[in-house]
Amino acid sequence: MARSSRAGIVFAFLCLGILGAMPILSNARPVGSSGLVFAILLTGWQLVSALPLSLIELSEGRGRRVAVDRAFNTVSGRTVTIALATGAMFGLSTYMYVVAAEKAGAVSMVIALQAYPLFAILLEALLLGKRKSAAEMGFTALMIAALFYLTTGGTFRISGISWWSAFALGIPLLWSVAIFCSDKCLSRRR
Repeated sequence: MARSSRAGIVFAFLCLGILGAMPILSNARPVGSSGLVFAILLTGWQLVSALPLSLIELSEGRGRRVAVDRAFNTVSGRTVTIALATGAMFGLSTYMYVVAAEKAGAVSMVIALQAYPLFAILLEALLLGKRKSAAEMGFTALMIAALFYLTTGGTFRISGISWWSAFALGIPLLWSVAIFCSDKCLSRRR
């Protein structure tokens, strides 16, 4: 296995661990503290955490560095607009994350976050026209049934779903839209 594949696997598991710990950290904030202030601090922490990896990535490839420098020197207004829009979507989703952890509870929110692949599949189908095979659709239906089962506490009754759990579904929806928009909008430029 190549070094980059191993690093990717390690980073993926690290991200999963962080995502699992975030609702617990969010609910552990001091009583009476503002959710908005906590979300702003959380966003700042994410930025500080991402900087070392970004700097390592920039310094690793000499040939790529020239391309990166050229890209930064030719930043268009469209690129800045896309960066601001996706940044706003991720900022809003961070605030929603904090509110959902408090109101829906850590467990319900984590269950809702698992819907991320479902939103990615939906956007692929609606905006790119990609269709799924029968096996993919079967596993998607199984995932939906499992999430519905967990969210309703095993009753499969819609009345068992809180409005805050439904609110938490907006988080992976925003993630999907932000990633899709930034990827597709920026790739058109190349």
